[in-house]
Amino acid sequence: MKRIEGSTLVLTVIIALVLSIICMSLVLLAYFNRNLQSETLIYEKLSTNAQSAINIVLADTTVKANQSDTLDLYDGGKDSVLITREIWGLFRVATVNAFQSQFTYERSFMYGSALPDYMNACLYIADHKRSISVVGNTKLIGDAYLSGLGIKPSYIAQRGYDRDHLIEGKIKKSDDRLPSLNAIYIQHILKQLNWVEEPSYGEDGITALPSDPLKQSFSDSTVLMIFSGEIILQDQSIKGKVMIFSDSIIEVGETAILENVILVAPVIKFRKTFNGSVQAFARDSIVVEDECSFRYPSALVLAKTKSNTLQPLIKIRNHCYFDGILLTTTDDAEDIYKTYIEVGKGSSVHGILYSMGYVQMKGNLKGVLLTDFLIYKADNVTFDNHLVDVTIDRHAMSGYFLGSSIFDKALDQNIVQWLE
Repeated sequence: MKRIEGSTLVLTVIIALVLSIICMSLVLLAYFNRNLQSETLIYEKLSTNAQSAINIVLADTTVKANQSDTLDLYDGGKDSVLITREIWGLFRVATVNAFQSQFTYERSFMYGSALPDYMNACLYIADHKRSISVVGNTKLIGDAYLSGLGIKPSYIAQRGYDRDHLIEGKIKKSDDRLPSLNAIYIQHILKQLNWVEEPSYGEDGITALPSDPLKQSFSDSTVLMIFSGEIILQDQSIKGKVMIFSDSIIEVGETAILENVILVAPVIKFRKTFNGSVQAFARDSIVVEDECSFRYPSALVLAKTKSNTLQPLIKIRNHCYFDGILLTTTDDAEDIYKTYIEVGKGSSVHGILYSMGYVQMKGNLKGVLLTDFLIYKADNVTFDNHLVDVTIDRHAMSGYFLGSSIFDKALDQNIVQWLE
């Protein structure tokens, strides 16, 4: 009998073990590959369902303050999506969540509306039976909605109108009031401004400024920061779904970092060189110091009620840049003081300026200006319905700019930005 070396037996066992490991690895690889393919198909399906839900959101132009719906997309019980919608300042935010068993696919986004037809113009001045006067190097580029008295050149300090054409566009007849605003948005804004009387804004609120950066996902609940008295935001980094309330003054320093945050107070002030993306809502005044920059989609909003006998104002000082919506509103159409917006020298606004009241333009606007009255102040003299050395250019407005469905007859909705 031939003897086999013991080392040969050991080698055989080792080879068998290696082959077994390789076979098991191939089996496991096939198993995980099949699972990966299955999960990939599921996520592709969930992504498609989420996109269908996004299309549903954008197609629905009805406005509700808060809304949550669970839908079965194809009535088969296998394509379920959860859609939550809410007003976020002058825009709306939606989160869609497509789910199947333990798998989910979630997207959050802010969305707005294409501009209505009456905003395809550089000017809309309500018809109060007064003409518009232009002086100096004023440029009006685009159509204009004016009173029946139209537009004319004028003189201030012995200076006339420098250009050959009063307007580069067609003149159309305006109504005696500005285009109306959506009542649901107005009610929502007033609720925020009256938050002291609203218990829902006082529950579970943070009463101290964060020492560390704060970032809240828009798929989570809103972080409420509630303060009594003046509050100064300086060196704080606050991003996402955060609302900051004060019953007095909110002052935003140049070192504050704000992104998509909402501020609510009677008075709001932005210090010189502030740079951020913010929506601010006030009752009495919003003041923006020199050289501030507001990224889209920002909004500065004043809402005057009958109880306010003073004239609220938004004042943007010199050499500022603003990309978004400036808006003032009053609930009393017969109020002779109404509201006031001033844009300082060297400042540039890209977007919509809507004022139920008075506007003084010393800067330039790439977009559309809608107001009851224009004024110009120089040497302690106020000139009614005058534009002096300003450019209002509707054609320079980005074709991708989206406004708010707060404006009457707003058109198709689209995504302003994707949110984390």
